[in-house]
Amino acid sequence: MDTEELEEARKQGDIDQELYELAWYEAHRITKRIQNNEFPLLNFVNEHKFLLEQKLK
Repeated sequence: MDTEELEEARKQGDIDQELYELAWYEAHRITKRIQNNEFPLLNFVNEHKFLLEQKLK
């Protein structure tokens, strides 16, 4: 997540405080899940990458 872009969007009024806080919460939640290897989409991508690499050999 690009914190500068998020902060800039809030300052410019593109997002309100509530959406800003939600974005921070979600980013933190997703980051924690990735660190704990609990993010299914990332697992799927890694498996798919492995399969593609095997086909390219």
